[in-house]
Amino acid sequence: MSKDGNKEIEIKLSYKNKREILDKLGPTAKFAGIKNFHDIYYRFKDNEMKNTNDALRLRITEEASELTYKSKTEDRDNVWHRTELTTTVSSPEILDQILSGVGIQRLYEYQSQKEYWMLDGCEIVFAHFTLPAELDFMEIEGSSEKEIRTVVERLGDSVVEVGENFFKVFDNARNK
Repeated sequence: MSKDGNKEIEIKLSYKNKREILDKLGPTAKFAGIKNFHDIYYRFKDNEMKNTNDALRLRITEEASELTYKSKTEDRDNVWHRTELTTTVSSPEILDQILSGVGIQRLYEYQSQKEYWMLDGCEIVFAHFTLPAELDFMEIEGSSEKEIRTVVERLGDSVVEVGENFFKVFDNARNK
């Protein structure tokens, strides 16, 4: 979404009332679709799943599959910056076997449904995760922190910025 096609700039937010958020976004926000995802993250070197580490993600959807390298995240006041390099994958099963064969092990799996909206060059995503635990949150991705902050300000107290601790619910579910 950024001007550099390999750079992701986003903020993650918790919310209580989706309808209130959509009302605040107004009629200029355009619905862009819903997608279901099955994401598999792989252990890259000896990394754990943290934004301070690099990651490999195999994403499987109804339409296509892709492999993404995600660099370490630079956190600037809850706006995350990272490089992402993505390529399509014709056989996710074979890629999984290749990665396993060269010693890159599966780390975590996620299943989610994401609802996409577009507003003033920003992508607004309502994410609903069902695996490894149920969790709802929003992401706003744009080409600059300024664009993202403009949307966050528009939403006011309908949202709360979250950091990595918000996602510990996933760790807790995996540790059960």
